[in-house]
Amino acid sequence: GESLTVNPIGIMHSKNVGTNETSVSYVLGDLSGLASNYRIAPANAFAVVTPKALTVSNVVINSKIYDGTTISGSISVGSLSGLVAGESLAVTATGVMNSKNVGTNATNISYSLGSITGLAMNYSLASTAGFAVVTPRTLTITAPNLTARSNQTSLSSTPPAIVSGLVAGEGVTVRIGVQERRTSNGGYFVIGTYSVTASNAVGDSNTAL
Repeated sequence: GESLTVNPIGIMHSKNVGTNETSVSYVLGDLSGLASNYRIAPANAFAVVTPKALTVSNVVINSKIYDGTTISGSISVGSLSGLVAGESLAVTATGVMNSKNVGTNATNISYSLGSITGLAMNYSLASTAGFAVVTPRTLTITAPNLTARSNQTSLSSTPPAIVSGLVAGEGVTVRIGVQERRTSNGGYFVIGTYSVTASNAVGDSNTAL
């Protein structure tokens, strides 16, 4: 016919995320019976600790020059919220854009946490969304040196222009022109030195020519 209140208290062997062995003790309180007349022996159990969710603010995606990949420019992370008092973490961010091309592209930002005074494993930080700017890549085009004999009316061959700054696997088309002089009888080349120009270069919206 007697009753008591029971308040269990668990002390884990570790504060960190995981399944931790725990010592459980009990505090009894009077109801219809006296707590002093009873005793409950301590017990051992296991307690699960899950990561504490954090939030991030003032995230800035820096613009980048077109490089043919969907990885955004570098990302600056402002501050973390939700840390346990006295603990700090390092955070880095990586952005993956929905397009590799020049423009303003929707971007998924994922985060990596690093331990400082707190353990990274004890926290989680969900991905966020943003926008990343990709600007055109500037190319340099150099016209080739050409040689012709004075008894020719056309160039025997035209080497391609030299294009610097292209992303691997991509290309542009370039027209080569020669500001030459020709004779009035048959249009043969006149001996001399003439300028060679590269013009009408055609790339795409990801390059600036």
